Amino acid sequence: MAVFITSGRQADYETSFNLLKQAVGENLFGGQHYPKVFITDDSLAEQNAIKSTLPESGSKLCLFHVAQAVWRWLWNSGNKVALGDRKTLMREFQSIMRSLSVEQAKLTYKEACDSPTSKKYGNWRTYLQSHWERRELWCIAWRGAEMCGNHTNNYSEITVRLYKDIVLSRCKAYNVTALVDFICTVMEKYYVRRLRSFANSREVAPRLLLQALLKKAEYLNTDNITRVTAFTYLVPRERSDEKYEVDISVGICMCEAGKHGKFCKHQAGILKCFSLLPLNAPGITAEARHRVAVLALGDEAEPLSFYQPLRNGGDQPSQINTVDVNDSVRSHSDEGNIETIETEEEVPQNDNTVCENAVDVKVQCFTAKFESLHQAFGTSEVSIDKLLRRVGTIKNANQWESFVATLGGINTGHKANASIRVQPTTKCRRTDGVTRGSKRLACGRPAMETKRASKRPRNLANAISHNQPNAKSHGSGH
Repeated sequence: MAVFITSGRQADYETSFNLLKQAVGENLFGGQHYPKVFITDDSLAEQNAIKSTLPESGSKLCLFHVAQAVWRWLWNSGNKVALGDRKTLMREFQSIMRSLSVEQAKLTYKEACDSPTSKKYGNWRTYLQSHWERRELWCIAWRGAEMCGNHTNNYSEITVRLYKDIVLSRCKAYNVTALVDFICTVMEKYYVRRLRSFANSREVAPRLLLQALLKKAEYLNTDNITRVTAFTYLVPRERSDEKYEVDISVGICMCEAGKHGKFCKHQAGILKCFSLLPLNAPGITAEARHRVAVLALGDEAEPLSFYQPLRNGGDQPSQINTVDVNDSVRSHSDEGNIETIETEEEVPQNDNTVCENAVDVKVQCFTAKFESLHQAFGTSEVSIDKLLRRVGTIKNANQWESFVATLGGINTGHKANASIRVQPTTKCRRTDGVTRGSKRLACGRPAMETKRASKRPRNLANAISHNQPNAKSHGSGH
């Protein structure tokens, strides 16, 4: 992973991509030297930088941000679109964007231009035509299996959010050196933990996804699936005689979902009936988890045998099914518990006694040291009273452990203007009754002193359905 923090100019993006090419060299993007496609916002700086530094890569626009920009244009008072017509025009644009074939997209565009509502607004028709001239960027009809089932840049959006929330804790860094330190330490450790969690089968999302698709593919069997070649099959629909062509070598199906590289129920049917793992299947096999472990740990990763299931053929492609996936994980968990219990039983009975004696010796050393310091330097009455008050507040074992651990007097105060401030948008999102200061909020449930009306959900589809502007991510008055 490469991290670049830029000001958003084209020259910055070009410098970043060139530095990445120099640093990685021949192994860039698995030896291909460029990705098949980029999904970006409608930013000319990003698109021009991609064309100049990685000309072999394709460029597509995020469908959510395209639709959001169109909806904002319709709600702009300067464009003078009547309130009752905004929803109709937006639906017409979405029908073009969601067209599955080039012929359907052209027909839908013609119908949108000739509709009675569209003819009332010449500026809208001009705006629509400007979008149509670059339809290859945002229309689904011009997208293929290289999209891997993704039509938005949600991955990059959540990456930025994780960086702000997890790595920086919604606080500002002091300087560039601090930012680099956060990236090389906190961010590195965070992603290593997430990758190790996946490698150790602690993430259930891939397994649940496969279970859901296998359940939808229960109507499929070896009798109603036709094998064309070694990797090509004809799979029927559930409620009609129509059949979809499935090519497991590239992970593509001719259905609406699988056409763009998404793992669908028809591919799951091939896995269920012929024990062949498609290219884009969820990563639940031992080989997939081992690759992720190597990515996280490098040479310190365990060998492939460590990630094999405890049952024979547990999650291998030749035996994979819903029951085996669950049983392999359950067996792994049960074996771990049994091993832990046996290890605890082997501990000698007198170990606790030895530990207690060692602690008692250390406590005696502390009291002797305390008395010797008192004899050497003396102790004021104010200081000893403060110590006695602190000891008097201890009511349980946790408070006593905390007192012993912090007896040295850790200074938690901050100098003037030395606290790390939160980002400005963080304060805007705070509800009434919560401090409006710039410090980080304390943990726990916030105070409910005042109650205000809840915000509208930040959901574009909901906003279009109710014919209202889309909610902002922060601030008030919406």
